Amino acid sequence: MSGWRADLSLEFHSQNGKTILARNHHMGPLMVQRPFYPEENGCCQVCITHPPGGIVGGDIIALEASLAPRCHAQITTTSASKFYRSSGATARLCHVLQVEHDSILEWLPQDSNIYSGALAQLATLVHLRGNARFIGWDILTLGHQPLLKPFDHGAINSNFELWREQQLLLVERAHYEAGSSWLDKPWGLGENSVTGILIATPVHEHSALQVRGNWPGSRHPSPWSSTQMGELLVCRYLGSSVEQARQRFMEAWNVLRRQMTGFPAKKPRLWI
Repeated sequence: MSGWRADLSLEFHSQNGKTILARNHHMGPLMVQRPFYPEENGCCQVCITHPPGGIVGGDIIALEASLAPRCHAQITTTSASKFYRSSGATARLCHVLQVEHDSILEWLPQDSNIYSGALAQLATLVHLRGNARFIGWDILTLGHQPLLKPFDHGAINSNFELWREQQLLLVERAHYEAGSSWLDKPWGLGENSVTGILIATPVHEHSALQVRGNWPGSRHPSPWSSTQMGELLVCRYLGSSVEQARQRFMEAWNVLRRQMTGFPAKKPRLWI
């Protein structure tokens, strides 16, 4: 079964102390209309739009983004990626992000929403060069929360890899299949429908403690956590609210962005 194919290629260059979107080429319904500069630090903010609004079986959505040296870019999306019920074909969403030395990428997509009956493969590959900096997150929602429709059939494969030069810093692989014990048992998702991960590198020595100190107290066990491994910080969320996941990650992002850039976080203007 065939579906839509959409490709987007972005290249960022540094010009007179400002990051510019030097290449913006798209094929199919995936695009960036224009860059924004809401800050005085030269950061180039782009918002990816997918006009169809949903992804169905057989669709292939691919993004390639590269930052030349001395760039600062922030990439986000206008809305969640919605994966609809499939009659048998798999929908694919792939991101390949490359960041050269002395550059920083903020990767802030809205969540991927996997409706019941969907068959999906998600992959994000991040390649860092030299002292490149990266802050990014990935939030996944199973089922249709507003209508209280659970993820009762379908399957998803998810893969996130972070590399610096030839060294693999982090790999996250998951397979979620409706009806499996992994979705219900405490050692899996424990009947939670929202899972997320935030990654930042390189970070300061006590970044994990500072992120935790910025979060409100909560019940035990807490739906969020932060772990630091050298210069790599990983924050996780496992709960039932995509709004809570996004809020916690935005609070962590604000702390980490101040450390890494000297500027507070600024919410993208086109978020719906």
